[in-house]
Amino acid sequence: MKEKIKKNHSWSDQEILYLTKYYSTKGCIYVANKLGKQRSSVYRKAAKLGLKIVINASPNAYLPNEIIFIKKNYPLKGGYYVAKMLGRSPAAIHRKARELKVERQSLIEWSAEEIEYLKKWYYKKRPEAESKPEPLSGSPNLCRHWCKELYQNIQQLSLY
Repeated sequence: MKEKIKKNHSWSDQEILYLTKYYSTKGCIYVANKLGKQRSSVYRKAAKLGLKIVINASPNAYLPNEIIFIKKNYPLKGGYYVAKMLGRSPAAIHRKARELKVERQSLIEWSAEEIEYLKKWYYKKRPEAESKPEPLSGSPNLCRHWCKELYQNIQQLSLY
């Protein structure tokens, strides 16, 4: 709702503070309407004070803290987690990660103990296996899941 425009040529300290606070982000029309001043008056006063309007190229621009969050969490937790936390779409997060050259960590580093455990027990003590199973294949997450499940089954059977 527009406030009545008055022809007041003098500026109070409060009006100048309001102008300096909101002119660069909200613009001339917003400030003129809120202060009840002519647009030309607001524009001239802002020019005298050296104020400039900050133009945000995109309303969906990423804030610095969002970029830090993407760089920190995208490699380990993925785009869906980051999108949920930042309130953006997964596609937007994947695009931004690609733009930032941040990649999803695709391989899980296996510890030497895990590798030795698999070599020692995968073929021998798999309780549900009647015959020798296929060699390890699949994603690292799947292999890790089977390794943990095998370890739990062996512990339950007290074979380890």
